[in-house]
Amino acid sequence: MRFFTLLINIAILILLSSCANKNKEPQGKIIVKYGNEYLLEEDIIKKLPKFNSQTDSINYVNSLIDAWLEQKLFFDEAKIKITDSSKICRKIEDYRKNLYVNEYLNNHVYNSINDKVSRDEIEEYYNKYLDNYKLSNTYVKAHYMTILDPKASHYYEYETVRKSSLEDEKELIDYCIGTGRKVYFLKDWIELDDFLEIIHYQGDINGFSQNQNFVNYVYDDMRYLVKIDEIITEGDTMPLELAETLIYQVIMKNRKDSKYQQVKNELKTNAINSGKLVIN
Repeated sequence: MRFFTLLINIAILILLSSCANKNKEPQGKIIVKYGNEYLLEEDIIKKLPKFNSQTDSINYVNSLIDAWLEQKLFFDEAKIKITDSSKICRKIEDYRKNLYVNEYLNNHVYNSINDKVSRDEIEEYYNKYLDNYKLSNTYVKAHYMTILDPKASHYYEYETVRKSSLEDEKELIDYCIGTGRKVYFLKDWIELDDFLEIIHYQGDINGFSQNQNFVNYVYDDMRYLVKIDEIITEGDTMPLELAETLIYQVIMKNRKDSKYQQVKNELKTNAINSGKLVIN
């Protein structure tokens, strides 16, 4: 029955540990008592994050109490309705075995794997599997200037931004000192949709290209002068800058898979040699 109790606890994903004492009431302020189990004030306090308002805190406490009680109510009802627990016991045993295996792999097998991946390894993998790295979205590198006076004529500023590039960062920053202008640079690839949200652009995005790469508009009493420096679109090959994190993950997975197969083969051979494993 203890195994059965454990499975129910796992399935419900109970958020709090209960303070149960069937012989006497526990020390501390009791918030809820259900049968011989108690939810104490100190248990709730341990789970409380920081809140911006008292309402948020009260709602969170109520949800914790409800989750604690919900598990108790359903478990008692389940014990009445479910009379054959053999299937559940098998699941628990499988779960217990998987816990042991995962603990062993993570702490005695995978922990010996070198997690350093050189730039050369990443580039070699990237060049070998270029077709695997196609963009599903449009990405840009860009910079833009904001001006506090949206109604004035700003031809000079327009031309300054339109003719500039990411390499002109220092010059543009100096140009904005002591004025109502500010300049921003996004030198790493960013999804176009995310960039447009940052700059509050609500116009037609179909015009963005390498040849049509400058726009100006007013948003919330601020004029924006935006220069798209580089753009890569859906279907293009993903730049190494974007692919390297994914490639690192693939290389590490391959190392883990290789180590797993090595250890599995060793264990299998040992089991055969000892007579523990017999394959007919």
